Amino acid sequence: MSFYEKITQTRNAQIPIESFPLEKRRISRSTILNPTNRIYNVQGLSSSKLCDPDADAGKYYYIDINAYDTSPTTTNIINEVSPLLVNPGHFDSGAYYTYVVASVIGKNVETDKIEILSHTNKPEIYVTKTINMFEFGTKHHQIMYRKAVEDEVLFTELSNKYKNIQYRIYASGEIMCVNSDTLFYNFISGTYKMKKHMNSKRIIYEKAYFTYMMRSIAPAYTNIVFKQTALITEEALPLTKKELSRLRNRNVRYFLFDTPNKCNQMRNRLIQYGDCKCSKEELDKIYRSI
Repeated sequence: MSFYEKITQTRNAQIPIESFPLEKRRISRSTILNPTNRIYNVQGLSSSKLCDPDADAGKYYYIDINAYDTSPTTTNIINEVSPLLVNPGHFDSGAYYTYVVASVIGKNVETDKIEILSHTNKPEIYVTKTINMFEFGTKHHQIMYRKAVEDEVLFTELSNKYKNIQYRIYASGEIMCVNSDTLFYNFISGTYKMKKHMNSKRIIYEKAYFTYMMRSIAPAYTNIVFKQTALITEEALPLTKKELSRLRNRNVRYFLFDTPNKCNQMRNRLIQYGDCKCSKEELDKIYRSI
């Protein structure tokens, strides 16, 4: 009998593997929403190679999307291609995703015990499709930010019976859907420092639990394969003309620069504005100054 079979088969009501997921970090909703904790998107990808016969060959893009903007205009632009999914039963073949395995927890004011308060009473997986390396709305912190915004009412309701309501983070990383029955995944995340948590002894249990969880919520995927290396790369997910066309049709402004560094300079200048949305004139002024 394999290790996986041993930990998922039992005559008792409690399956051993359900005790496997270990807390890597506990984080409050207010901490997630705090603007000082934001992780901003890298800018400066090209849609054409230098040798291509395109007008923007050798140029790099700054795309004016603030992934933390909760206005309907911006959220619709992001949700159109990268909706936030909870425990999805289906993935698009050939698509790449980022994920966080987490649960909402709180201390019961009557029993003084910590309980899992997620809808399923188990760890859940929050997933977003990544379409290119700009990763608008799909960085791990941005996933949790979107979930925290979504959970405002839930946290208010839970506060009547629980205290210290927080998110418990178990794992985060990337997923690639190979086909209708195979998923590749890893535990790569700078936000939640997965590398330091997934040592050679611990990762055996982490891989087993991830397989168990995915087979439970998406049973069509019978082949769950762990990969040590990054799945989401610029080669796998280049900036495409199709995406630029989509953004143009949604009135998203973007600017061309000669180097990726200049794109990031513009990003950094705009971060200084905080949550204030720059006007068209201010954007043009910053662009000209760089």
